[in-house]
Amino acid sequence: MRRSLFRAATTLSAVTALTLVGTTAATAKPSGAGPGNAPNSKSCEQNWTTLATSDNVQFSSKEACTSYAARGGVLQPYVAPTANTAPVANDDHFALAAMYLSSGDDAVGFYRTGSFEGNLLANDTDADADTLRVQSYTQPSLGSVTIDPSGNAIYAFPLIYTLKWADDDFHGDYCTFTDSFTYTITDPSGATDTATVPVSIFCAK
Repeated sequence: MRRSLFRAATTLSAVTALTLVGTTAATAKPSGAGPGNAPNSKSCEQNWTTLATSDNVQFSSKEACTSYAARGGVLQPYVAPTANTAPVANDDHFALAAMYLSSGDDAVGFYRTGSFEGNLLANDTDADADTLRVQSYTQPSLGSVTIDPSGNAIYAFPLIYTLKWADDDFHGDYCTFTDSFTYTITDPSGATDTATVPVSIFCAK
């Protein structure tokens, strides 16, 4: 039967909590002087106790356990889980250049010269250094966008767009449009954050 013994001279001598790993059923026993008085604590002088994999053996800080033993598994220091920090999604900005052609006195035929591609996660952060992914996103009102889970986004303006001369977006020799969409990121713990991506579209002869 496998046995691991940790004595006071090792780095485990100062721990107050241990985790049993490596088996689905095993026994563990801390040994030393003085019973514990903390709620749900294990005494240093207790008998061997049957534990399941990853069960935590908690010790009172007032106990002077000199060694920890395990049969059928391995005792490791227990590390309490830390609270997850939510990711931060920072706003991005897309800019797209295009051209227009006059199609009469009352309208301008507008067409794009290309789409814009970028990675939205490049400027997003996570204090826990978790791997982030795009959970969801909205569609802009003028163009369209596709985003994969890794944050790669492609924004496309319509191939043909009719602009009236009287529209506020037209300025004689050039025209401007403003579009936007949002996306939501998530970390492995399910925490989320949302950012806005404004899109500036400039067209000229």
